[in-house]
Amino acid sequence: MLREKGAVILPRNKGLGADITFRAPRIGNNAKVEVKMVCDITTPNQYSLIKRDQQKQEKLRPCDDELFLIVFFLSLPNYDYRAGSLDGKSYPDRTFRNSGLHDQYRIVKKYLGTVPAWPVDQAFVQDLVLPSRNILAAIRGWCTCFSPPFVFDADIHLKKAVVGVAIWKICD
Repeated sequence: MLREKGAVILPRNKGLGADITFRAPRIGNNAKVEVKMVCDITTPNQYSLIKRDQQKQEKLRPCDDELFLIVFFLSLPNYDYRAGSLDGKSYPDRTFRNSGLHDQYRIVKKYLGTVPAWPVDQAFVQDLVLPSRNILAAIRGWCTCFSPPFVFDADIHLKKAVVGVAIWKICD
């Protein structure tokens, strides 16, 4: 649909105010988008990085582009985030847990100091459906990168799993 309107998605521009840039010269709209994800074990320090992205975009004003911050939320209440190492870096047993997706949304909203443009009252939430065999194989392959390898059983670990999203418009 965007391509029919002459829109172009530009490559990622890490550190320069936009993870994704949309250009749609024929309809006169351009957008720069920062994208973040939070989950059950997101720490307060990681939430502050979302605030930093918001501030980074605010510094781009005034500009002709629309500026957005999209935050994806993930809750895997039955996944065990145990200790291990990846690429030589050790990770402790992840006992810190947010109490679900709505708690994650509340914390992001608090850090950003504003309500999202969509949806306003709470994150848009969907149950996480069982992924395809190819995605499950990729997850299992990724799990083997850890030492000791993580075990992933979709029937157990994705039970009651939910994903969500909220979109903040930065400055009007």
